[in-house]
Amino acid sequence: MLDDVLGLIILAVVAGAIKATAAGVALAPRDVGLIAAKALLFLVGSIVVGQFIVPRLLRGAGRLRSEGVLLTLAISFCLFLSWASAKVGLAPIVGAFAAGLILDEVHYQPAHTRKERDLHDLLEPANFVLVPVFFVLMGMKVDLRFLVTGDCWVSLWY
Repeated sequence: MLDDVLGLIILAVVAGAIKATAAGVALAPRDVGLIAAKALLFLVGSIVVGQFIVPRLLRGAGRLRSEGVLLTLAISFCLFLSWASAKVGLAPIVGAFAAGLILDEVHYQPAHTRKERDLHDLLEPANFVLVPVFFVLMGMKVDLRFLVTGDCWVSLWY
C-alpha cells in the first residue's frame, strides 16, 4: 500500500506541474512539497474520518431492505471524496483512492433475508465499460508532438 500512496503523491505533484505549466508559471520546489503534504494530509484525514463514519453508514445501509444500496452508497462516497479533493486543489483521483481505502467490505453487514453480492462483484460490470473508456480518453489527451519537440525533456531538468 505504501507504493500506491507514493505513486498517488507523485501523480498529485505531476498534476500540479501540469496546472502550473498551463498557467505559464514554473513549479517551484516549495510547491512540490506543498502539493505532496496536501495530498498526504487529505489521505490521512479522509481515512481517519472515514473509519468513524463509514462503518456506521454501512451498518445502517445493511438494515435497509432494498437492492443496490451498497453500490449506490459506495459510488456516492467515491464521488464525494473526489469532489472534496478537487475542492482542496488536488486531483480527483486522490479522493477516489482515499474512498477505496476507506470502503472496506468488512464494515458491511447485509440483511440476512437477502443475498447481496459484495462490492467487488457489484462493480465488475462497470469495470468492463469504464476502464476502457478511461484509457481511451487518457490516450486521446496525449499530445505526442510535445514529446517530439523536446520541451518536455528540457522541463524535466529545469
